[in-house]
Amino acid sequence: MAGLEKILGTLTEYYNDILDLTAKSVQSFKLNVDSHCALKEAVVEEGRQLLDLIVSHKSGLKDMLQMIASQWKELQKQIKRQHSWILRALGIIKAEILATDVSAEDEEGTESPKDIKCLNKFIDTYDKSPKAIQLPK
Repeated sequence: MAGLEKILGTLTEYYNDILDLTAKSVQSFKLNVDSHCALKEAVVEEGRQLLDLIVSHKSGLKDMLQMIASQWKELQKQIKRQHSWILRALGIIKAEILATDVSAEDEEGTESPKDIKCLNKFIDTYDKSPKAIQLPK
């Protein structure tokens, strides 16, 4: 029996050594994880703050983008409107020049050398340039 007790004592010592080694390994792992707890907390807190910032500004950013798109559309409408006004004004000027030319011709009996061709060319050039402006749909 003494041999059996010796074997059991050796096994018990062996298992105690394994248990002690496992406990030390788990304790070391726990200390290593615990040492990173502050870093994890900082990362989580920074992430929460970033999400709060994004969420709190999300509607403001959406509103600002919608406002910019709306203002762009309105600007395009105003440009088109002003273009039409200028064309009408040029048409009125052209009509007045033609009327003046006709009355001058009647009085003098000669053709007036006004540069109506130059005005026509200007009107045609001006009329074509803003047509590239398209309103967004």
